[in-house]
Formats: sequence, C-alpha cells, structure tokens
Amino acid sequence: MANDVFKLVLSYANSGEFQQNVMHYQGAMNTSTTPEADAKLVAQGFITNVLPAFTAATTSDTQFLGVRAQRINNTGGPSYAYALGTSTQGLLPVKVDNSRVAAVLIGDYYNSPAPQPKWRSGKIFVGGVPTNGMVENSWTIAQANLLLAIGTALATNFGSSPVGPFDNGIWSPLYNTFFSVLWELSPNIGSLKRRLKPSP
Repeated sequence: MANDVFKLVLSYANSGEFQQNVMHYQGAMNTSTTPEADAKLVAQGFITNVLPAFTAATTSDTQFLGVRAQRINNTGGPSYAYALGTSTQGLLPVKVDNSRVAAVLIGDYYNSPAPQPKWRSGKIFVGGVPTNGMVENSWTIAQANLLLAIGTALATNFGSSPVGPFDNGIWSPLYNTFFSVLWELSPNIGSLKRRLKPSP
C-alpha cells in the first residue's frame, strides 16, 4: 500500500485563458489522521519551493490564481485551497505568444505492477510561453533553462518528518502505486488541446 498521496492543482490564466496543472505528491505517512492539515502542508510547500520556478518561466500576463491539495488515497480527505494574491504572476516582461502553446515536461517511470511491465511517461504542460521563448519552433537556451528549473524544483522534496518529506511523481490509481520521476523538458513545443472553463 502506498503512503498518503496528494493531488495538487495549480490554477492560472494566460491572457484570460484558464489553465490548470495537476501534480501528485507522496508523503511519509500511511493513512494519517490529519489529511486536511497535511494537504495544507503540501500546498504551502509547493507555493514556497516550486511556484517560484513557474513564475520565473512564464510571462507577465500569466496570473497564478490558486493552489488546491487533497489526499486521494487511504480514505481520502478534505481539500485545502489557497488563493494567491493578484501580485502572483509570471516574471518575464513580455506577453504570452499563444495561449495554446505550452512547454511539456516529461517524467518517465517503469510501470512494474502492470500485467506487462513497461516504461510509461507522465506529462506536465506549462502555459505562458513568452513570444521570445522560442525561435522556429525551438526553445531558446534562456527559456529552456527556466523550464528545466521547474523540473529541478519538482524533483526537490519539501516538508519534514513525520508527515513529510513530500516527493513529487506519478500516481497510478489502477495499481495503487506512486512512481517517483525526474522531469525532463521535451524538445518539442506542446499545445493545449482543449480550453478549461473558469470555476464559478
């Protein structure tokens, strides 16, 4: 059985287009009796340790709206939501190139519990790509380094015992297994296939 796993949702808007990143974190405890307090630690840890890498790699018209975390296994639990202030925006002083264009971070893992074990990969799409972040469908070195820093931040555990540290990775509800991954930047520019409606 896996330790407590939390779904973390980062909500933001690029030029008014609502987007989300869904990530997963595993803690050090199994079936904690304080899942809401633990979810708060995950959300706060993400805001302190990972969100700065997202803001550094995105444009000034990217507005980060909030973070929500919730335990999704071991009996679940209530979610903890934190609304970010209006000052939480991308730091690159340029406009977004296209609200459908996104960077793609890929995390490979070996799905050993599967009937036919094989390598699989998870993806995180990062919107807010600046106009000068790519040339002829290739990342500039400066933008690639900023995006790689997101992967580095995701790979760095945060939090302390007994609830933490919290480890970022891929959660498989089918196999009740958490896979730790290292995120790499795809050399290909990604695109968001569908729009999300803002929450009411």
